[in-house]
Amino acid sequence: MPLVLSVEAWVTALDSAALHAVTDLMRWLGGEERLFLNWAFRLAVDTHTLKLGVPVLLAFWVWVRPSGYAADPVRALRQVAGILLAMAIGRGAQIVLPDRLRPMQATPDFPFPDLGHLPYIDDGSSIPSDHAALAFSLAAVVWIGSRRLGAVAFLWAAVGVCLPRLYFGYHHLSDLIAGAAIGVLAVWFALWVPLPSGGVRSIVRAARRGWRRSVCSWSPSSA
Repeated sequence: MPLVLSVEAWVTALDSAALHAVTDLMRWLGGEERLFLNWAFRLAVDTHTLKLGVPVLLAFWVWVRPSGYAADPVRALRQVAGILLAMAIGRGAQIVLPDRLRPMQATPDFPFPDLGHLPYIDDGSSIPSDHAALAFSLAAVVWIGSRRLGAVAFLWAAVGVCLPRLYFGYHHLSDLIAGAAIGVLAVWFALWVPLPSGGVRSIVRAARRGWRRSVCSWSPSSA
């Protein structure tokens, strides 16, 4: 019990220090009002195509290029399974784990920036961040296909997805770290876990048939 309490106290201290550091940094960069930074971060939180569009497009490029799905369809399907697994674990952990208040609830006196049109979330557990789990699982997939693009994807997941959620008080730093770990580990597990070769080949054949049907249905001759 003392060990658990000490770890909890350490995590709480880390979260508090991170929140103060980010707020001070944004105040230094944008001034006391931080009007532009607040607007930019609201846009990143509220716009799904901006928030997750970058890692999704990078992952799509990794899959559709010649060295992607066509070269190794089993690996591509495992990567998709890893992303889905990360989403399932992230959401399931929020339900199973003890509820944790979000920073905007736990520290209402902290000078969080004005939410503007963004919602005040007072339901659901704060840990883990399912946004972080999804963004980092996509980044892990990109990293496997291209180290350079993967670095961009990881940077965007950290700055474009996680940082605004920490800044506005939607998540603690430890929530985001937990979500990021879930995303990366889920993709790694999906690539590592052994599967029956016959079953994998059946899934690949079914995926190829579905892909061909979708391509044919969108071809000009079928319109």
